[in-house]
Amino acid sequence: APPHEEQLLAEEKAYFHTRDHDGDGVLNKEEFLRQLDEEIAHIFEADMHAQVSQEGHEAPPQDDEDQGDDASRDAPDMPYEELLEGDEDIEQARRAEDHEAATAVNGDGTMVGYNDTEGAHVGELSEEELKREAELQAKLDKLEQEAGVKDGVKYVPPPSYKHERKVPLPNHDALLFGKDWTSRVPLHEGEEAFARFDSDQDGKVSWNEWKTQMFHEDPQMPQFRDGEPRVYDPSGLADDEINPEDLKQMEETFREFDQDKDEYLTSSDVYKVLAKHRDEPMFPDAVEQWERQSDEELKKAAEEMMEGYDTNKDGRLTMKEWIGGGGF
Repeated sequence: APPHEEQLLAEEKAYFHTRDHDGDGVLNKEEFLRQLDEEIAHIFEADMHAQVSQEGHEAPPQDDEDQGDDASRDAPDMPYEELLEGDEDIEQARRAEDHEAATAVNGDGTMVGYNDTEGAHVGELSEEELKREAELQAKLDKLEQEAGVKDGVKYVPPPSYKHERKVPLPNHDALLFGKDWTSRVPLHEGEEAFARFDSDQDGKVSWNEWKTQMFHEDPQMPQFRDGEPRVYDPSGLADDEINPEDLKQMEETFREFDQDKDEYLTSSDVYKVLAKHRDEPMFPDAVEQWERQSDEELKKAAEEMMEGYDTNKDGRLTMKEWIGGGGF
């Protein structure tokens, strides 16, 4: 194998062994999923530290071997609901939420409350009351997102946030390597990922199974082959959000637009596809009110798309430019 491929394999194998906590040469499900949890927890904590600092609060000390004992590290965990108890404003905000849940809206836009048990009218909310509720709700939202140690108690994020958060690691320009790819997998999909890696279904992922998933012989676009430059989006949006499914869809859309199959897109190619789908509603199941776009409007839209995607300004788009801009 070429030297760069050997180096990539060596790096990936070293990473594989960092996940093999018991040193038996394979990853059980706990080991496979543990790294995802640790990576997400670490980045979540860093994000929350940054948020607290930006809001003018004193950020809790970061974990550092040179800092010695860290009080926040040893502080007891407490759910954020308990952390907010005793705040009168928050209690009022929660009562306001309960009230809002039991209100209806009149034809003139005023909110009318009803007794839950008897259905009796209990009065309208004045503009001042609505404003006060909004202020209290804003305070509630802010406090619920603050992190760190308060009165010796360590903040614990709500479970739903932790399990729904997708976290790309700082080196997020590669899609083919384990340390980047698996960190993109939400925790609720972790077991599905484990099943894909565990090809012989023995409940463990060997190095060969891992390597097969990370480095395969399927045909790849030149810019995604090992050792070739990765697609880069200066805005960072494509890098943060792109995943293998989106990549496949971008490739298929590019090929649909490339009607003459010359592996480039021009404004004419884009215009033809836009014109072809001109009469198709954007939301087939919804009732829409829209005007049919003219040829001039479609041509202008095609030119604007080209201008935004054509990074080298040569009047045509390559697959790399198309994906780098996020596709369509």
